[in-house]
Amino acid sequence: MKRTDFLFRSSKHHNLPKDVEWQLTQDFFRKASTNTRPLMLGAVLFALAAYFQQATPSGILIWLAVQFLLGIVLHLLTRQYRSPKINNQQLLRFIFARIIIGVLIAAMFGCSLFLLPEEGMSSGAPIFIFMLMMIAIITVFRYAMLPMFSNVFLISLVSPQLLFFVLYPSSLHLTFLVLVPTSIILVVHLGNVLSQANRETISLNAKLKHEIEEHVKTKKSLEVIAMQDPLTHLGNRRQFDNALQVELQRFKRYERSFSIFYVDLDNFKPVNDMYGHDVGDLLLTDLAQRLKTSMRVTDTVARIGGDEFAIIAPGIAEQTDIDNMIKKLESAITEPFQLDTVHLEINASIGWANCPQDGLDKEALLKVADIRMYKVKNNR
Repeated sequence: MKRTDFLFRSSKHHNLPKDVEWQLTQDFFRKASTNTRPLMLGAVLFALAAYFQQATPSGILIWLAVQFLLGIVLHLLTRQYRSPKINNQQLLRFIFARIIIGVLIAAMFGCSLFLLPEEGMSSGAPIFIFMLMMIAIITVFRYAMLPMFSNVFLISLVSPQLLFFVLYPSSLHLTFLVLVPTSIILVVHLGNVLSQANRETISLNAKLKHEIEEHVKTKKSLEVIAMQDPLTHLGNRRQFDNALQVELQRFKRYERSFSIFYVDLDNFKPVNDMYGHDVGDLLLTDLAQRLKTSMRVTDTVARIGGDEFAIIAPGIAEQTDIDNMIKKLESAITEPFQLDTVHLEINASIGWANCPQDGLDKEALLKVADIRMYKVKNNR
């Protein structure tokens, strides 16, 4: 949002990331209605001060009515644009309208000196100058992250005061003519120092946030790598063991049965010896894809060894379901493979174990599945 860059520019630093600057702008101006309350309270205090300095009631009421009208417009405008659904262009229009109204309110505060009658200027002017300086200090520190906004606000606040001192010259007013600009310069300097400190803090936080996000992404990537077989992109032995522990915990809590299946390819070594490891890798990759697509979404398919695969099938408990699962696996495995120019047909030995029928812990289930798999292999 280049059109909002001027809000953040200062004479010494302009180093926040653009997305951070724009987010700060949105957050501040969406909450701008909270600024109207202290502004209107300040207007009432100024009106009371003018009244006690024998200012004309009609002038006080007109001045106060204009301030309240600007405050109401600001409040209604803010409520209209507070919704997060508005787009950036709508928010940008609101920001500029907010700045214009803020400048008018500041100018009205500066013009409050003109409410003083001539006989009350000597005693009333110092009070009003003090109150105006308080507004200047609050403004600078409240809008420290928007230096250009606060500077425009201060110019609008101070210009009517300087005009007042020129139109009504006196030794006291000539002193104020020097003192007020000097004080404003000091206040702006303090505001810039605060702004620089805030910017450095926000920049550091933004940098730390980015580094944390990158760290989290790296951690997740490493976790995927640690749990994934690099060739087939199935889960590896570690991922299978973790998934098995999860299923055992679910059984203990919900008594939901499940079965595991061991798949060991028959005569895989001759494939590597005859056709090379590239063809062997293609075979394992294609087989992994077949196993994954033939199983249910809730099933876990993993490669746990060179030519060994394992499946966790939740909800499979009846012998009929187990037999059907074995037939489905055999059908996926025995379907001929076309690997580039090589045509292959393979078989596999499949063992299984059921929880709780064959055991209630990982070691027992794995042992039963392994025994049944070797029994099938030895009977071929």
